[in-house]
Amino acid sequence: MARFNKTKETLVPLSAFTGGVDERIDDSVLKISYTPSAENVEIINGVFKVCQGTTTFFDIPDTNIKRAMMYYNQGKPYVITAGNGKLYQYDLSISAPNWAFMGEGFKSDNWDYVNHNVNGEDVIIMVNGVDNNKIWNGKNLRDQKMFGHASEDSAENKAPKGFFITMHYERVWIADDNYLFASSVTRDGIDVDDYTTPTDEEEVNQHGVELYAYTNDGTQIKGLQIVMGDIVVFKEKSIFKIFGNNPENYQKIDLEATGAIADHSIVSTPNGAFFVNSKGIYVFDGVNVKLISQKIENTWKRLNKKYLEKAQGMYVDDKYILAVALEESTTNNLIIEYNLTEKTFIFKNGLEVENFFEYGTSPCILCRNKILEYNRGEKWDNNTNINAFWYTPMTDMGEPNAVKELSTVYATVYSPKPGNFLKLTCVTEKKTKDKIITLKQGTHIYTINLNSRGRLLQFKIENIEGVQISVKALNGMIELDED
Repeated sequence: MARFNKTKETLVPLSAFTGGVDERIDDSVLKISYTPSAENVEIINGVFKVCQGTTTFFDIPDTNIKRAMMYYNQGKPYVITAGNGKLYQYDLSISAPNWAFMGEGFKSDNWDYVNHNVNGEDVIIMVNGVDNNKIWNGKNLRDQKMFGHASEDSAENKAPKGFFITMHYERVWIADDNYLFASSVTRDGIDVDDYTTPTDEEEVNQHGVELYAYTNDGTQIKGLQIVMGDIVVFKEKSIFKIFGNNPENYQKIDLEATGAIADHSIVSTPNGAFFVNSKGIYVFDGVNVKLISQKIENTWKRLNKKYLEKAQGMYVDDKYILAVALEESTTNNLIIEYNLTEKTFIFKNGLEVENFFEYGTSPCILCRNKILEYNRGEKWDNNTNINAFWYTPMTDMGEPNAVKELSTVYATVYSPKPGNFLKLTCVTEKKTKDKIITLKQGTHIYTINLNSRGRLLQFKIENIEGVQISVKALNGMIELDED
C-alpha cells in the first residue's frame, strides 16, 4: 500500500509491473504489482512492454491444413503438413521453398510423430489412430511393419495403430485408447518395425511390448509423454507411468486421480509436464500433480469446454504456451503464457492457433494455412495491430475513508520511434478521464495532468494503433481529503 503524507501531496507508485494477471483476488486487496486484466503484454524485469508479434514464414499452397510437423533429415529441418487427407513435405531453407507430395487418402489429419533413425536413414514415424502408421525417409512413404524391418510387407504385417507416439531408450512407444505397444531391440539393434512379443522369457528384452493400460476409472488414454526420463501415460481421469528401461524391469505405477483431455496440450519441460483438463492447467513434476491456474480461474470458466480437447501447448523460453478457444470460438483464439520461474500469467489475443511446433530453434504457429514465427515482429501476421492494455487494481490505496485527489501522473515510457502514442485512463467510482500522449523517441518521463478525484482509483495503460512501447514506471501525485 502507498505511504501518504497526510498534510500534503505525496508521490506514490500507481503500478509495479512484476506480477502478471491475478483474477481471483478482489481489486481492493490486490497488490499493484498484479493486474486484474491485461492483454498482449510482456513483463520483463518490472517493465510493461507490448508483446512481440508474428511474422509470416511461409504461405502453404493448400487449404484446410490441420497439422504441421518437424522432420529432420541429416540435420536439416523440413516441415510436413497434413490437410484434406494429404501429406506434403516442404523445404523452407531456400528462398523459393520446394515441396514433395507424400501421399493422400488419409482418413485423419491429426497425426502425432517422432523422428528416428532406421538402418542409417533419418525418418519420421507418424500415427493418427485410423490409418496405418507411416514412415517417411524424405523420398518414400511406407507403412510401419509388425514383424521386423526385413519382413515382407503385407496386409497382416502392419504395426499396431495408435493415436500417440513417443520414444524411450530408442524403443518407439505407441498408444491407442487402451493399450501401449513398444518396438523391439534385438541382438542386431533397434527395429522400429518389430512389435512381436516374446515366447521365451530369456528373450523378453529383445522383443516388443504390449501392455493393457487398465485403471479403475475406466477412461481412455489421452496422451503419452516422457517426463523426468519415464514414460507417462495420461488418461482422462488418471495418470500412471512405466518405470524402467527395458521389458524385464518395467513397472506400471499409478500416480494421480487427475487426468488430461487434450493430448497436444501435454508438454514436457525441465519442471515437469504441463497439461490441461476441464478444471484448469496442471503440472506433473514426476511425483505429484498440482493445479497452477487458480489466478486465471475467471478466464478459464469462459473457455469453450467442448473445444478444449483441441488445446495446443508449447515450451519456449521458460514459458508454457497454451492456445485455447475462448467462449463460443471453435478455434484456439486465446494464448495463455505461464512463466515457469516467475509463476505469472499473461494473455495474448489476436491469433488463431491450429498447432504449435518448432522449426529448427524457431517457435512457430500453424495459423490459417500459414506458418508464422512466434515472438517475431511488431504485428500479428505482419499486418494486424497488436492492441495491448494493462489495468491497475481498482483500489482505495489503503485509505478507505479518504478521498484521493490526483493531480499529476508521471509515466516513464520508452518508444522506439517518435510519433507513437500512449493512452492513459483514470477511473474512479464516479467518472473516467483519459489522456493520449505523443511520445518522443527513446526513454522519457512524461507529465500527465489527469486531475481526478475519488475514493477508489484505477488506471489503464494502452497503446494506440498497435505501436510498440514500454512503460517502466507509473507514479502519481495524490493528496488525501479525510472525511
